[in-house]
Amino acid sequence: KGIILGEQALSHRHGSALRVLASILAQVLDASFGMLAPANGAGAWWSGAVPHRLPGGKRSEHVGLNASAMLSTHPKTVILYGLEPGLDHQDPVSLGNFLSRANHVISLSAFRSAVPEQATVVLPVTPFTESAGSFLNLNGHLQFSRAALEPKGESRPGWKVLRVLANFLSLDGFDYQDVSEVLRELPPVAMDSARVDAPMEFVVSATDEPEPAIERNGCFMATHTVPIYSGDPVVRRATALNKTRDGERAKVFSMNPKDLAGLECREGDLLRVTDRDSSVCLAVREEPGVLEGCVGIPLGQVATGVLGASVQVTVEKVSSRD
Repeated sequence: KGIILGEQALSHRHGSALRVLASILAQVLDASFGMLAPANGAGAWWSGAVPHRLPGGKRSEHVGLNASAMLSTHPKTVILYGLEPGLDHQDPVSLGNFLSRANHVISLSAFRSAVPEQATVVLPVTPFTESAGSFLNLNGHLQFSRAALEPKGESRPGWKVLRVLANFLSLDGFDYQDVSEVLRELPPVAMDSARVDAPMEFVVSATDEPEPAIERNGCFMATHTVPIYSGDPVVRRATALNKTRDGERAKVFSMNPKDLAGLECREGDLLRVTDRDSSVCLAVREEPGVLEGCVGIPLGQVATGVLGASVQVTVEKVSSRD
């Protein structure tokens, strides 16, 4: 027996608390405990590409801001690397306001349509399919990949662009000629680093707030999910994938059949979901896996990108499918 946390639990606003509680429950039940982190999430930790870690996964004395906390700041310069602001963040509205407050926004992107309107400098980089690199899986094994295609136009692999920028700034230690040299800067992966000890430690932050109570007078709790073909700019632009059954399911809201009946709706009807910022009209599908009182909102979609990260939303029927 075991307890496994997926991406939706890990990316929840109280994900750290969920991890700790699940690890304690696993210990009580004498069960194994594991987490399915996002793609190359282990690699990000091991390379120090997270706010609280150094290369090798060591704790950093100077902890930076996470992707949510930084949205309340007033930055001079923001660097976006491979990020599609309107689709890759759970709160694209707040992210857009954050970028508007910056003096300069530098976007390193493989797609012109992924560049935000606030960008002052755009540097073309290749997608991961056109660049060699490595992935660190959850077992602690490094996996390597080569570029499947030659870079298009003036684009270059991201590590080369960063190296040249460092050279322009006269920074030491950026004389790499091959991506493998970058990897050698990291310590060897320790196999025991892939293990999760239970119970985990948890420190309550002074900024932690309880979830607001949902007033059931026509209000629902929004549950945000990232559909299978909406996770990154490459698959989002894969026409064939988005025409599959899974791709089509990502374009609609999802609700429990009992809630749909209460709204006098059925699968295929058009619903309007409204949060504190705006509203979106999409079709709805029945999904028994969605809890009563909740509405599933797909992220990584242009249509839902105008919605914020509100926990509470209102739902109303617009029209029938007939």
